[in-house]
Amino acid sequence: MMSARTRWQAAAKVMDRVGARLSHGYAGRAISSTEIREEFEHEARGEFGRGVEWLWQPSDYCYNSVNRGKESMTCPIFLRRQDGCYEYLGLNSRSYSGPVWWTDKNGHRTQVGTVVNGHVTLQFDPRRQ
Repeated sequence: MMSARTRWQAAAKVMDRVGARLSHGYAGRAISSTEIREEFEHEARGEFGRGVEWLWQPSDYCYNSVNRGKESMTCPIFLRRQDGCYEYLGLNSRSYSGPVWWTDKNGHRTQVGTVVNGHVTLQFDPRRQ
């Protein structure tokens, strides 16, 4: 049986394939989380079986957004453009430089760090709260 960490990394590879495939039809436009979820669940069930729902959240795979999930930002693939919309950059791309945002449970969005060519520096890490 796979450890949670190994399963997460394997799921990131599936998410990367899904993002790459979907991005070809979007020509730089953002992809909805609904489309990402549907494609991921279809492909991941073939690889992992049931119980993939906890692996599919695109917000966990972002360069510019962090959440309280311990795996958040560990395998970045997307840029969060707005709620429910993501741009595909690719797994561990070094092309993004910019702010990292966190949205608290009240919906307040705060810049908590920066990324420079794929290297993250967080002044506040919600994963440790």
